[in-house]
Amino acid sequence: MEKWTITVEDRGGHDGAATGGHYGRWARVWASRPGIVTARVVEENHRYQPGRLAYHHDKVVVEVGLTPEFDQQRDFLLVEHKASPNPFIGGSSRREEYELLAGKMPAWASFPKAWAEWVREMHLEAARFLADRFPDEVDYALRKSSKTRIIGAWREVARVAGVEPPPSGSWTAVLAMPVRIARKMGWRPPVPPPRWEDPKSAARILVADPRGVREEAVAA
Repeated sequence: MEKWTITVEDRGGHDGAATGGHYGRWARVWASRPGIVTARVVEENHRYQPGRLAYHHDKVVVEVGLTPEFDQQRDFLLVEHKASPNPFIGGSSRREEYELLAGKMPAWASFPKAWAEWVREMHLEAARFLADRFPDEVDYALRKSSKTRIIGAWREVARVAGVEPPPSGSWTAVLAMPVRIARKMGWRPPVPPPRWEDPKSAARILVADPRGVREEAVAA
Protein backbone atom coordinates (compact mmCIF):
# COMPACT_ATOMS: atom_id res chain seq x y z
CA MET A 1 0.00 0.00 0.00
CA GLU A 2 1.16 3.53 -0.76
CA LYS A 3 2.57 5.61 2.11
CA TRP A 4 3.13 9.33 2.51
CA THR A 5 5.62 11.25 4.64
CA ILE A 6 4.17 14.48 6.04
CA THR A 7 5.79 17.21 8.12
CA VAL A 8 3.17 18.15 10.69
CA GLU A 9 5.39 20.55 12.65
CA ASP A 10 8.19 22.80 11.39
CA ARG A 11 8.05 25.95 13.49
CA GLY A 12 10.48 27.92 15.58
CA GLY A 13 11.43 31.32 16.86
CA HIS A 14 12.98 33.00 19.88
CA ASP A 15 11.82 34.74 23.02
CA GLY A 16 12.58 38.27 21.81
CA ALA A 17 9.87 40.86 22.38
CA ALA A 18 9.72 41.98 18.74
CA THR A 19 9.97 38.90 16.52
CA GLY A 20 9.95 36.01 18.93
CA GLY A 21 7.29 33.34 19.07
CA HIS A 22 6.48 30.16 17.18
CA TYR A 23 6.28 30.69 13.42
CA GLY A 24 6.46 28.55 10.30
CA ARG A 25 4.66 25.71 8.56
CA TRP A 26 2.65 22.95 10.20
CA ALA A 27 -0.11 20.56 9.24
CA ARG A 28 -2.97 18.36 10.35
CA VAL A 29 -3.83 15.00 8.79
CA TRP A 30 -7.53 14.07 8.54
CA ALA A 31 -9.36 10.87 7.65
CA SER A 32 -13.07 10.23 7.16
CA ARG A 33 -13.32 7.62 9.93
CA PRO A 34 -11.12 5.68 12.34
CA GLY A 35 -9.34 2.46 11.42
CA ILE A 36 -8.81 3.13 7.72
CA VAL A 37 -5.27 4.53 7.94
CA THR A 38 -1.99 3.71 9.59
CA ALA A 39 0.29 6.40 11.03
CA ARG A 40 3.52 6.64 12.96
CA VAL A 41 6.03 9.31 13.90
CA VAL A 42 9.25 8.88 11.88
CA GLU A 43 11.09 12.02 13.05
CA GLU A 44 10.77 14.24 16.09
CA ASN A 45 13.25 16.96 17.03
CA HIS A 46 12.88 19.75 19.57
CA ARG A 47 15.93 22.00 19.63
CA TYR A 48 16.52 24.72 22.20
CA GLN A 49 19.46 27.13 22.27
CA PRO A 50 19.70 29.25 25.42
CA GLY A 51 21.12 32.77 25.37
CA ARG A 52 20.08 36.41 25.44
CA LEU A 53 17.55 35.41 22.77
CA ALA A 54 16.65 31.79 23.45
CA TYR A 55 16.00 30.11 20.08
CA HIS A 56 13.89 27.01 19.60
CA HIS A 57 12.75 24.86 16.68
CA ASP A 58 10.33 21.95 16.65
CA LYS A 59 9.99 19.39 13.86
CA VAL A 60 7.66 16.38 13.74
CA VAL A 61 7.30 14.12 10.69
CA VAL A 62 4.76 11.31 10.35
CA GLU A 63 4.27 8.50 7.87
CA VAL A 64 0.69 7.62 6.93
CA GLY A 65 -0.77 4.86 4.81
CA LEU A 66 -4.05 3.14 3.96
CA THR A 67 -5.54 -0.07 5.31
CA PRO A 68 -7.64 -2.52 3.24
CA GLU A 69 -10.69 -0.97 4.93
CA PHE A 70 -10.18 2.32 3.06
CA ASP A 71 -12.90 2.89 0.45
CA GLN A 72 -11.74 5.14 -2.40
CA GLN A 73 -15.35 6.02 -3.29
CA ARG A 74 -16.48 7.29 0.11
CA ASP A 75 -13.43 7.77 2.35
CA PHE A 76 -10.70 10.40 2.33
CA LEU A 77 -7.20 10.98 3.63
CA LEU A 78 -6.03 14.56 3.36
CA VAL A 79 -3.54 17.05 4.72
CA GLU A 80 -4.52 20.49 5.99
CA HIS A 81 -1.43 22.62 5.39
CA LYS A 82 -1.23 25.52 7.85
CA ALA A 83 1.02 28.50 8.53
CA SER A 84 1.76 30.47 11.68
CA PRO A 85 2.87 33.86 10.31
CA ASN A 86 5.15 36.25 12.11
CA PRO A 87 3.02 39.40 12.51
CA PHE A 88 6.16 41.53 12.83
CA ILE A 89 7.63 40.51 9.46
CA GLY A 90 6.01 41.78 6.28
CA GLY A 91 5.21 39.02 3.81
CA SER A 92 5.33 36.28 6.42
CA SER A 93 3.49 33.30 4.95
CA ARG A 94 -0.22 32.87 5.63
CA ARG A 95 -0.97 30.44 2.81
CA GLU A 96 -3.14 27.51 3.85
CA GLU A 97 -4.59 24.71 1.72
CA TYR A 98 -5.97 21.18 1.71
CA GLU A 99 -4.16 18.40 -0.14
CA LEU A 100 -6.07 15.21 -0.95
CA LEU A 101 -3.87 12.11 -0.64
CA ALA A 102 -6.46 9.42 -1.33
CA GLY A 103 -10.21 8.98 -1.77
CA LYS A 104 -12.80 11.67 -2.42
CA MET A 105 -12.33 15.31 -1.41
CA PRO A 106 -15.04 16.36 1.08
CA ALA A 107 -16.98 19.57 0.48
CA TRP A 108 -15.58 21.33 3.54
CA ALA A 109 -12.02 20.81 2.31
CA SER A 110 -12.67 21.76 -1.32
CA PHE A 111 -14.36 25.05 -0.39
CA PRO A 112 -11.26 27.26 0.21
CA LYS A 113 -9.83 26.62 -3.27
CA ALA A 114 -13.24 26.87 -4.93
CA TRP A 115 -13.97 30.12 -3.09
CA ALA A 116 -10.63 31.65 -4.13
CA GLU A 117 -11.24 30.73 -7.78
CA TRP A 118 -14.79 32.10 -7.67
CA VAL A 119 -13.62 35.37 -6.12
CA ARG A 120 -11.00 35.83 -8.85
CA GLU A 121 -13.69 35.30 -11.50
CA MET A 122 -16.23 37.65 -9.87
CA HIS A 123 -13.86 40.43 -8.71
CA LEU A 124 -14.15 42.62 -11.82
CA GLU A 125 -17.83 41.81 -12.32
CA ALA A 126 -18.56 43.18 -8.84
CA ALA A 127 -16.27 46.16 -9.41
CA ARG A 128 -18.17 47.08 -12.60
CA PHE A 129 -21.46 46.98 -10.69
CA LEU A 130 -20.03 49.31 -8.05
CA ALA A 131 -18.39 51.57 -10.66
CA ASP A 132 -21.80 52.45 -12.08
CA ARG A 133 -22.65 53.95 -8.69
CA PHE A 134 -19.32 55.19 -7.33
CA PRO A 135 -17.04 55.66 -10.37
CA ASP A 136 -14.35 57.79 -8.73
CA GLU A 137 -13.95 55.63 -5.63
CA VAL A 138 -13.91 52.36 -7.58
CA ASP A 139 -11.48 53.70 -10.18
CA TYR A 140 -9.15 54.69 -7.36
CA ALA A 141 -9.41 51.24 -5.75
CA LEU A 142 -8.68 49.44 -9.02
CA ARG A 143 -5.56 51.54 -9.63
CA LYS A 144 -3.95 50.69 -6.29
CA SER A 145 -1.27 47.98 -6.11
CA SER A 146 -0.24 48.10 -2.45
CA LYS A 147 -2.27 45.68 -0.35
CA THR A 148 -2.75 48.26 2.40
CA ARG A 149 -3.93 50.92 -0.04
CA ILE A 150 -6.26 48.51 -1.83
CA ILE A 151 -7.90 47.66 1.49
CA GLY A 152 -8.23 51.32 2.39
CA ALA A 153 -9.73 52.16 -0.99
CA TRP A 154 -12.41 49.44 -0.83
CA ARG A 155 -13.22 50.47 2.73
CA GLU A 156 -13.89 53.93 1.35
CA VAL A 157 -16.21 52.42 -1.27
CA ALA A 158 -18.05 50.61 1.52
CA ARG A 159 -18.32 53.87 3.46
CA VAL A 160 -19.86 55.84 0.61
CA ALA A 161 -22.12 52.88 -0.15
CA GLY A 162 -23.34 52.91 3.43
CA VAL A 163 -22.46 49.27 4.17
CA GLU A 164 -20.22 47.59 6.74
CA PRO A 165 -16.61 47.29 5.48
CA PRO A 166 -15.90 43.65 4.56
CA PRO A 167 -13.08 41.72 6.26
CA SER A 168 -9.58 41.75 4.82
CA GLY A 169 -6.41 39.82 5.51
CA SER A 170 -5.37 37.32 2.88
CA TRP A 171 -5.17 38.33 -0.77
CA THR A 172 -8.31 36.30 -1.43
CA ALA A 173 -10.15 38.28 1.25
CA VAL A 174 -8.91 41.53 -0.31
CA LEU A 175 -10.07 40.46 -3.79
CA ALA A 176 -13.42 39.55 -2.25
CA MET A 177 -13.99 43.04 -0.82
CA PRO A 178 -15.83 44.46 -3.86
CA VAL A 179 -17.75 41.19 -4.18
CA ARG A 180 -18.98 41.42 -0.59
CA ILE A 181 -19.82 45.13 -0.92
CA ALA A 182 -21.74 44.59 -4.16
CA ARG A 183 -23.73 41.67 -2.74
CA LYS A 184 -24.75 43.80 0.23
CA MET A 185 -26.12 46.29 -2.30
CA GLY A 186 -28.22 43.71 -4.10
CA TRP A 187 -25.84 42.55 -6.83
CA ARG A 188 -26.44 38.98 -7.99
CA PRO A 189 -23.29 37.30 -9.31
CA PRO A 190 -23.70 35.58 -12.71
CA VAL A 191 -22.11 32.43 -11.24
CA PRO A 192 -23.33 31.29 -7.80
CA PRO A 193 -20.67 30.97 -5.10
CA PRO A 194 -19.51 27.55 -3.89
CA ARG A 195 -21.40 26.11 -0.95
CA TRP A 196 -19.66 26.35 2.42
CA GLU A 197 -19.78 23.43 4.84
CA ASP A 198 -18.68 23.85 8.45
CA PRO A 199 -15.64 21.55 8.98
CA LYS A 200 -16.47 21.25 12.67
CA SER A 201 -19.81 19.62 11.90
CA ALA A 202 -18.43 17.29 9.21
CA ALA A 203 -17.56 13.63 9.78
CA ARG A 204 -13.78 13.50 10.14
CA ILE A 205 -11.06 12.08 12.37
CA LEU A 206 -7.81 13.83 13.28
CA VAL A 207 -4.97 11.43 12.47
CA ALA A 208 -1.93 13.57 13.26
CA ASP A 209 -0.95 17.13 14.15
CA PRO A 210 2.07 18.87 15.76
CA ARG A 211 1.51 16.80 18.91
CA GLY A 212 2.08 13.61 16.92
CA VAL A 213 -0.19 10.70 15.95
CA ARG A 214 -3.65 10.42 17.47
CA GLU A 215 -3.70 6.76 18.39
CA GLU A 216 -7.49 6.51 18.55
CA ALA A 217 -7.73 7.38 14.84
CA VAL A 218 -5.38 4.78 13.36
CA ALA A 219 -5.66 1.07 12.77
CA ALA A 220 -4.18 -1.20 15.44
